[in-house]
Amino acid sequence: MEGTKKQEYQGAAALFLTAFIWGTTFVFQSTGMEYIGPLTFCMMRTLIAAAFLAVLWIVMQTLAGRKKKPGNFYSSIIPPAGSRAVTLKGGLICGVCLGFGMGLQQLGLERTTVGKTGFISVLYIIIVPLIRMAAGKRYRKGIWLCVLMALVGLFMLTVSGDTIIRTGDVLVFVSAIVFSVHILVVNFYSARVPGVLLSFLQMTVAALLNGLGTLVMEEPTAHGIALAAGALLYAGFLSGGVAFTLQIVALKYVEPVVGSFIMCFESVFAVLSGWIILHEKMTVRQWVGCALMFAAIMLVQWMTNSGGQNKEELINEV
Repeated sequence: MEGTKKQEYQGAAALFLTAFIWGTTFVFQSTGMEYIGPLTFCMMRTLIAAAFLAVLWIVMQTLAGRKKKPGNFYSSIIPPAGSRAVTLKGGLICGVCLGFGMGLQQLGLERTTVGKTGFISVLYIIIVPLIRMAAGKRYRKGIWLCVLMALVGLFMLTVSGDTIIRTGDVLVFVSAIVFSVHILVVNFYSARVPGVLLSFLQMTVAALLNGLGTLVMEEPTAHGIALAAGALLYAGFLSGGVAFTLQIVALKYVEPVVGSFIMCFESVFAVLSGWIILHEKMTVRQWVGCALMFAAIMLVQWMTNSGGQNKEELINEV
């Protein structure tokens, strides 16, 4: 849907805010693990996000129902009988991908830095087109230059002087692959299921998955969760709820190339927040690696969007 110039500027501002929230969330993901385990953190943040989205969905549907015909509250928030199967299936598949992606990313973050996590995570923007190419989608040949630039940048960013790739870096990279699959299934089901409802269902499934992992691998305490409350609220409410909603609304009014460029600043905000807030040190080699990866991301987004790619395919991870 095309918007006025004012709406375009407002949409761009909303996307910058979204990128800022997602980028700085890595800091809170890191500090929250001072009190609770990584899977406990994932479980709690997705529960908070699911609660927010449930309230948002109920309010939205109730208000819409009153405008049309006041009456049955139940029927206003439950999907029609014919679409319930695809709604539940979409929520389950997206939730499984999101749950595993979040868990792997959080476990990786426990073993690496915020800045590196932010840049490796955003490689899904490279991986998604590669998966689609394997499925028959055709892109410009120059995309392989982007892949090479990203791999060289990733090597410079993650491989230290002793040429050892750290466990945390590997876990975050695997999570980027899982998030890439998540983006593709969300893109498929978002055309069939209302966005807020789909997000609520996937957050609920992700919470259940990470909850099972928590029971098996960790021993959370109420005291630890209370101490991590600030980080959990930021990651759950702002990142999982507010930022997701902002992105969905903003991309209705912002051109795909512009929107994708803005959202890539998530990685920049991740590095800067880790540097400023957590005082994480970055070597010249790592800064050059970041620059190469960022350039590859910008270039691949231009290539994949210049052919008229659907705006909905730009929807990222919470």
